[in-house]
Amino acid sequence: ALCNRSGTVALAWNPPKRWRMDLVTAEDAFAVVATPSASFRCRVQPRSERCIRLSPNGAAAETAFAPLVTEPERILERIGVSKGGPVIRTGTRTIARSSAKCFSATGSSQVSEVWCFSDEGLLLFASTSTPDGTRMTAEATRVSPGIPNHGLLEDQVSRETVDSRDD
Repeated sequence: ALCNRSGTVALAWNPPKRWRMDLVTAEDAFAVVATPSASFRCRVQPRSERCIRLSPNGAAAETAFAPLVTEPERILERIGVSKGGPVIRTGTRTIARSSAKCFSATGSSQVSEVWCFSDEGLLLFASTSTPDGTRMTAEATRVSPGIPNHGLLEDQVSRETVDSRDD
């Protein structure tokens, strides 16, 4: 199946385990919230949020953008790069008005990953390419230092309507 969705992704991230990703496309609008103690997927509709509690580590799997919140070491394992295997520095780019150092790796699965990080360690670009031509790319268009704490806390979600879901 070919997926050609366009939209916006807003990521508020306090590494390593606390993040919120808001995704808006022409077809859908939802948020995924991950904290050390709970994860949720919330459908955002006018005037209400309906949230489902996810399995403890299930938040990243709820988005097509899991590489944005997955540690590079875990991605390297998944694509078949052995521990200490080759990760190549591919240069420097300007992304969202920030200088970024870029790196790439291709695993035994022939899946290729590219990451670009700011000097402060912020992920500004990520791309995954598979042998069949599938590609996922995300690039920051704006970066702001600091994030409001309310965007990452499960208190906010737990005040909304929450249903449990067995995974």
